[in-house]
Amino acid sequence: MKKVWSLTVAHRFGQVRPESILNCTAATCGRPAISESGSMTVEAVVLVPVVFLFFLASIGMGRFENAQQIVESAARSGAEAAAIAPSPAIAQQQAMGSVSQAVSTAGLACRNLDVSVDTAGLVAGGQVSVSVVCHVELADIVVPGLPGTATTRATEVAPIDPYRV
Repeated sequence: MKKVWSLTVAHRFGQVRPESILNCTAATCGRPAISESGSMTVEAVVLVPVVFLFFLASIGMGRFENAQQIVESAARSGAEAAAIAPSPAIAQQQAMGSVSQAVSTAGLACRNLDVSVDTAGLVAGGQVSVSVVCHVELADIVVPGLPGTATTRATEVAPIDPYRV
């Protein structure tokens, strides 16, 4: 009985030259001929929409994160403005003005912008806290025409100068 060597075993022992492996066809390698025509089209039809949706989702998440950073920056700006105010009433006004200016300057269109200022610690060595809640239309930050809103929240605390008079 004749021994049949696999192609890899024969290649290891130098019985098959490497260039003959590259020129292997279905008839010479012993595999049945299977038609693969059109397989790239099927792969493209399946993969292109998936890649496109992944691309849109990554852009949407990036824009949502950008909106979150704008709200955090606005809250920080409001807390810093309130920390240097001489009285709680002025601190409230300055914080709200600073937050609305920071949000509008950054180009974020909040449907509802809620700003709350905690001035209970507005004494020398204390701290003031500003919380910002912004409801943004998904159509503005993700994809035009997308219904719904996203809510971004941020709270920042600023210390009051301990040597404040």
